[in-house]
Amino acid sequence: MAGMTMAFEKGMQLAEEGQFADAIACFRKAIAEGLETPEVFECLAQCEMMLDTLSSSQRAVVAAQEALQRLGAEEAPGRLSWVDATLTLARALRCNFDLPAAVDAYHAAVRLGASAPAELQSAEEELLEHRRRLKRLPSMEGWHRRFQRQIDRAKRLRRPEWSAEKWRSNNLAAMDLTQIFGRGKGNITRVTGSADFGALYQGTSTPVVLVGAMHGWAAMKSWSMERFTEDFGHQKMICDWCFGLRLRLNDFAEYAATQADDDPLYLFDHLFGEYPATKSLLDEYQVPSVFGEDLLAGLGSLRPPYRWLLVGPRRSGSKVHQDPLGTSAWNALISGRKLWVLFPPKTPAEKLRPESNELKELDSAAGWFLGWWQKAREEEWPKEFQPIERLGVVWVWRCTTATHPVLARQLRPLLEPLSRDGELGNPRQSSEYDKEVPRADGASTDEDASSDDEYLTWLWERKRQNDTCAHADIRSYLLNVA
Repeated sequence: MAGMTMAFEKGMQLAEEGQFADAIACFRKAIAEGLETPEVFECLAQCEMMLDTLSSSQRAVVAAQEALQRLGAEEAPGRLSWVDATLTLARALRCNFDLPAAVDAYHAAVRLGASAPAELQSAEEELLEHRRRLKRLPSMEGWHRRFQRQIDRAKRLRRPEWSAEKWRSNNLAAMDLTQIFGRGKGNITRVTGSADFGALYQGTSTPVVLVGAMHGWAAMKSWSMERFTEDFGHQKMICDWCFGLRLRLNDFAEYAATQADDDPLYLFDHLFGEYPATKSLLDEYQVPSVFGEDLLAGLGSLRPPYRWLLVGPRRSGSKVHQDPLGTSAWNALISGRKLWVLFPPKTPAEKLRPESNELKELDSAAGWFLGWWQKAREEEWPKEFQPIERLGVVWVWRCTTATHPVLARQLRPLLEPLSRDGELGNPRQSSEYDKEVPRADGASTDEDASSDDEYLTWLWERKRQNDTCAHADIRSYLLNVA
């Protein structure tokens, strides 16, 4: 019993500190060890709600129901009350967008003596709007047509000069990239970390693979397209790198699974750590110790975007480029495969953008790799321009260019006057990411750009139709509680 109590108390401490994912792990450990009290399940429900994802809100409902089921007929002093447990269930149902059941739960709590008039009124107002939205929802065929319009619109904005046929004109999807590039040349240094990392590698612009740097990351077990769509499929994510495009993750996942484009769309989002639905991802990886000092952090509010979540299908990627501000970066590949080619900083530009590129008109990662690099990688390169090629499976690597130690101090006095005069704009915006983009071809805003509430209503209705028994059980249970 002592061990069970310790896990519960540790969970309570972590919850008070705002570390909800770790608190949930402690509460689940206590339950697995036999501490199946109403209080543990109620705390679990509260923390699941704080994660604010689609799947966590569903788990919150289950935990809140478990707490109620374990309450005795007679309330004991200092223990969870029927009123508090029923309110927690109402809030969990509301988080899960099950507004009809949530309103029923609020009414049950009021009948038990709860004083929550503001919450009840707000939930009833949301339910009325929810019912109005249900009447306006398109059919499944209508949602599919909307999805296709969203993808077509994104493609037109990204490549306005391309026709629909041009996206697949070279049939690159039929090419076996593994057969072409194998595992890459693999001519890159592998290290396990070093106290002199800055002097040995960063200062000399030497790319390296860090071995074992991702051991212990929760992301290694949990990051997948299936988990992302389950947790925050409704979230609009920044799509591509500078076109101001956003797609719901569910839409992007469907596109990625079925696309055969020569130059596919991909997610490149610098705000994933700020969306309520995805910010918990920040707790699922750690910055490797050799990268502990972030030089641009000295810019304070002028700091440009500095972390990104990238998700891409086959053939997606970046063209040959140098990172903004000449900065240095580390990349971690959680799943899948990615081919990197790195050139020494002094490599002449004309060597990297040759006229002999057979797929030059694509102006894309796939066009560069398949139209030129496929042949150029077999040529003899001067020693001073010798490229590094690596096919990553699961690894961390360090970019080639080093950021000067006083860069932040040099940039601050230059950027501050521009920021005061409004010339710099919002430093939290990255290139074209956050700018408003005109709608293409007069597309209907109300038809194509569904609101979050509308989309969540559709998800809830689809789930209700697929799981009618569970919803009936909740209604029946609330009647028994009341």
